[in-house]
Amino acid sequence: MKDFSNFLTRLGNLHDCTITLFEWRPEQNSISFEIEDLYFNFEGLPEYPGAQSGRLVLEEVQLVSIDVRDLERPLRIDDFTVEANTPSAAAVSVTLQPRGRISIRCQRATFPDVGLP
Repeated sequence: MKDFSNFLTRLGNLHDCTITLFEWRPEQNSISFEIEDLYFNFEGLPEYPGAQSGRLVLEEVQLVSIDVRDLERPLRIDDFTVEANTPSAAAVSVTLQPRGRISIRCQRATFPDVGLP
């Protein structure tokens, strides 16, 4: 999960990115997030490489907590982080704008192999 944490950090924790699809598959123990533009946090800056969509999948999910209030469209990320890592699981937190939080404990994450600014 360290690579996933580094991926998120290099992308500015996906701040202001739009979630186009949130999919929870309890039977597969997975949660996925379709992101419209992984680089959106860099839009307007010289290092912005252009729009790149991507799918982040959290696998072997052990715990899910969803607290969303005052949901606005489009669904935007305030902060997507790995808060804690242990040998058996990682705590992932997704805070949403203007108010909301999805907390997930999982064992693995898959994410796009994209260039990082």
